[in-house]
Amino acid sequence: MRCGSLVLAGAVGVAVLLGATPAHAAKIVAVDVLNTGTTPALGRLEFAVQLDKSYANPFDASQVEIVMDVERLGLSKAEHVRGFWFQDFDAAFDGTTETLTPKGDAGFRVRYRPRVAGMFQFTVHATDADGTADAKPVSLQVTSATGDVAGFVGIDPADGTRLVRGDEPWTPFGINVDWVDAGGTARFDQYFAKLQGAGLDWTRIWMSLFDATALEGKAGGDGGAYCGLACYNLKAAWRIDRILQLAE
Repeated sequence: MRCGSLVLAGAVGVAVLLGATPAHAAKIVAVDVLNTGTTPALGRLEFAVQLDKSYANPFDASQVEIVMDVERLGLSKAEHVRGFWFQDFDAAFDGTTETLTPKGDAGFRVRYRPRVAGMFQFTVHATDADGTADAKPVSLQVTSATGDVAGFVGIDPADGTRLVRGDEPWTPFGINVDWVDAGGTARFDQYFAKLQGAGLDWTRIWMSLFDATALEGKAGGDGGAYCGLACYNLKAAWRIDRILQLAE
């Protein structure tokens, strides 16, 4: 219970609030590594971050911001990776329409792909209006990349115009898929299999309202998942994640 008292003495007023709970920065309750087993270079690491506070808009960095420092031990320079608010879903496809059902609770996640092997240290920081909290560092051994892993696509530093994938010249060969119908990510699964079978290795997609892959949209769309500007449709975010996983 909170109660207040006000004492006036001439022109001077003194207000005292009794029983108020002092504000405190968010405490990081847990940082869980979601990947199990060996972590190869270029593989995706994912961390679930649990706080002891909630926020009206977890997408607003002025309310709360999750940042993870990534340091390859033995090197002085650290990378800084931002976290994000995430909701997992189960997908059901009846041959025509894909339906998404929330799976578990929403929470903060951080993702990172180490480019090289070595011992890495990951430290999560949570900042809100009341201060910053630091988690205990997590150390992981990253092994050399295995299998048919060509590396990231980028610009050839020696040329400045040509594309490379890893250390090899790369020319994209594919077609535009753009968007799909109500079949959602199940359609991309079908299309990507056909593209791969034809020897294609590239496509372009739109983040659009047509198939609910745009992160922001007018409130009420996509079964209520759209909630206006500065509020992300978590179904749409999951769909983009799934499309990228299918492409990989």
